[in-house]
Amino acid sequence: MRISIENFGPIASASIDLRPLTIFIGPNNTGKSYAGLLLYALFGSLGGSRGRRSVIEPLVRVMQEMVKDARIETAIEGLKSSSLGLADVQDLVRETGSSLRRCLSNAAEPWGEALGSELRYYFGVQTPSELVRAGSGKAPLSIRVQPRPGAKSFVRYRIRKDSPEVEAATHIPSLTEFTIPERFLSEVSLSSGSSTSLLTVQILQLVWFSLLDQLDVPVFSKETCYLPPSRSGLLQAWQGYVSLALDRASSFVGIEPVQIPAFSGVTNDFLRTLVERIMNPPTGRRSQLPEASRILRQQLFRGDVEISKRRGSAAPEIVYDSASGAHVPISRASSLVGELAPLALWMDHVLGPEDMLIMDEPEAHLHPEAQRIIARILVRLVNSGVRVLFTTHSSTLLHQISNHIVADAIPESALRKLGYGREDTLGASEVSVSLFAPGRSGTRVSPVSVSQEDGISENEFLRVAEMMGDETYNLYSSYPVSGDHL
Repeated sequence: MRISIENFGPIASASIDLRPLTIFIGPNNTGKSYAGLLLYALFGSLGGSRGRRSVIEPLVRVMQEMVKDARIETAIEGLKSSSLGLADVQDLVRETGSSLRRCLSNAAEPWGEALGSELRYYFGVQTPSELVRAGSGKAPLSIRVQPRPGAKSFVRYRIRKDSPEVEAATHIPSLTEFTIPERFLSEVSLSSGSSTSLLTVQILQLVWFSLLDQLDVPVFSKETCYLPPSRSGLLQAWQGYVSLALDRASSFVGIEPVQIPAFSGVTNDFLRTLVERIMNPPTGRRSQLPEASRILRQQLFRGDVEISKRRGSAAPEIVYDSASGAHVPISRASSLVGELAPLALWMDHVLGPEDMLIMDEPEAHLHPEAQRIIARILVRLVNSGVRVLFTTHSSTLLHQISNHIVADAIPESALRKLGYGREDTLGASEVSVSLFAPGRSGTRVSPVSVSQEDGISENEFLRVAEMMGDETYNLYSSYPVSGDHL
């Protein structure tokens, strides 16, 4: 999938290909985190997991369009007398394809409203127009979602400086050869006893989410997770947050409405996931990523991170158990453990195959040796079916990812001798790297070369290394000629 962006925040133009592993590099303050957060908001507005609160209204409006269409209504009435299997639904979609396309196309406006809601929430703005790049003149903020480079835009958004609205337009492909993945059918309980309106909504969900699946947008059981910067600080703050909420709830219950302390955007999502999914995990859930989790704990933590409930404590604690037997709260653990503990907890309790992980600077507070190990963990996640997008300023991390790409062309026997398994390698086509380069008229984002033979081009980091090398040479060349400096 390709995302094209113009005039968004500091970004003048960007063309980003999303692959199983997507990496953003470039100087500070060029919009890398901005772009990552935009993708998080975009996936939410299109109906991916967490964002369903924004997509309910668009689905209702499309359903209203569908029930007005006599052709669709007749086909759904006929469907109620069938076995309601995948083949029956597929036939209905093909028979009413033109009507379904019209309904989805006519409902473009609510998709814009959904994105506007997500942008306000995650960027903390009153109106999305605040996100239009300063200095862009009358040019609008533009976002285009394409199934692949060169294809027609599946969804297009425009935001004007003088308008609080998000304009949206869709191009719905022909449904003649359209297929609904069988796994989606198990997520919707179709019943011949259901009303026509309920079946209409369910079929709409199947069609829309199947279209999104073709774009690799996380839907249904898929999860889009964002691990923001300053993760260790959020872990340390969460217990106070929960304690304050519980204290207020117990003090005012039955007297006045309880106002729970709230954060905005990704901080709120992070804390809510921590409380709802990790502190209270579903019974019987096991980590779907055991190998990546094992490497993290054995080679980086040299111990474990777990949830502990102490007697007298208002809320559970996150604690670090070292291999030497130390048992300390996360607030007293090393910066490495504090920064990567959320990744460990999310791998154990939230993430699974077909999910997407967006992570800011996974190398934060890590020694270069540890950065090499985190690169291997990220590759393992990709090979386990998790889509990964991360921003980085680390040449070490990027170089190690390159090694994993080059390793993909090496025979199995040689790989083993080098300490690699096939699960530690990536094909060049699975990796996309985008360079965020500052300019006088804003950041320009361009693709970085990735090849099987050479891995990822490191010209951006080599440029800085050459500058330092030239400076070192000039410094030594400027030494005064004396016996003390010979």
